[in-house]
This record gives sequence, structure tokens and C-alpha cells, in this order.
Amino acid sequence: MESSEMYLTQSNDIAARTLGDDTVIMSTLDSTIFMLNSVGSAIWNGADGKTPLSRIVNERICPEFDVSDEQAFADAKEFVDEMAKHGILLIHDAPVSPKEA
Repeated sequence: MESSEMYLTQSNDIAARTLGDDTVIMSTLDSTIFMLNSVGSAIWNGADGKTPLSRIVNERICPEFDVSDEQAFADAKEFVDEMAKHGILLIHDAPVSPKEA
């Protein structure tokens, strides 16, 4: 895994609803809709600004799915990068307080 941690927060420019294990997210900036599966939802729900991505992967994804830590983290990082491009998730290099998020 990477040596530097990533801390995630959910953008304030979205509307989100959980439907079973999935999450539907709409960007209020451009009305783009995203449907997250259970893995994406686990990352989304863990994006509290104080939990590093590596811990979200190790505690929420690896126990639920038959995947190695390395593969799960690589896939999660790719997902996070894509969501960040759309402004859905915000990436920080250190924990952030709720006021900063």
C-alpha cells in the first residue's frame, strides 16, 4: 500500500440516498447521477474525514469480499480518484475536522 494516507470527505454539493446495499448520489453541480455498489457504498459511508482509506479497506471491504488487501486498496484508490474527479469525494492528506470538511 502507499506510504501516505488518504482521508476522504463527502462533498456538500451532492444529494445521496442508500437503497439496500447500494447508494445513489447526484451531483447538484451538474445533475450527474452515480450508483454505488456495496463496495463503493462502504467507501462512501467511511468517508468521515478522520478514517484513512487503508482502514476503510481493511475493516469494511476485505472482511466482506474475497480480495487481497493490495488489490482491494488499488481498486478503492481508483474508485476514489474517479469520484474526486467528479467532486463527489474530497481527498485530504491528513485527518480533517467536521468544520473543515
